Amino acid sequence: MEMGLDITPVKEVRAKYLVKKYRKRKYRKRRHIRKLQYRICHFLNLKNVIKKDFIKILKLKILILSDEFFLGKFLSLFSGTNRKSPKQCRLF
Repeated sequence: MEMGLDITPVKEVRAKYLVKKYRKRKYRKRRHIRKLQYRICHFLNLKNVIKKDFIKILKLKILILSDEFFLGKFLSLFSGTNRKSPKQCRLF
């Protein structure tokens, strides 16, 4: 599953840290987590995702977006500063 990105362990660790930090900060409530799941799946063009598969999707997302530019662009989708819809921000 090569997307033409340079995947290094350092970037993967950084990506995991950012995702963890981000989810702790902003999505504590259950409905917010559901909303985040939906938006991530929508961004990755996935439909009908089961909760068990969400962890796999996060790992997939980290692999795809281990490049810092892509990760930053992805996380900006869910921040208050960038209100563009996932369709407008799709990278691939």
